[in-house]
Amino acid sequence: RRLAVIKSIRNRMEAAGFFEQVAGAAENETVAAEALYQRGQALIAARRYDDAAAVLAQFVGDHRASPRLPEATARLAIAQARLEQHKE
Repeated sequence: RRLAVIKSIRNRMEAAGFFEQVAGAAENETVAAEALYQRGQALIAARRYDDAAAVLAQFVGDHRASPRLPEATARLAIAQARLEQHKE
């Protein structure tokens, strides 16, 4: 079971890296925003709450007109809450 969890986290980190590349290379703002949001999602799934919070905060700050803004704001709150739980 532990090995499956480790593999799953590694795959999610690979996905986060892929979305980072897409966001950086995208010429279309909508594609870049979606890739940034998906990167935040992948980082949450990989339990990298600090990185996820930073990415989602960037999304919220940079993409105020995005239809993903409510979801990103909620995911940011989740990442921040889980980050606080891990500090305790």
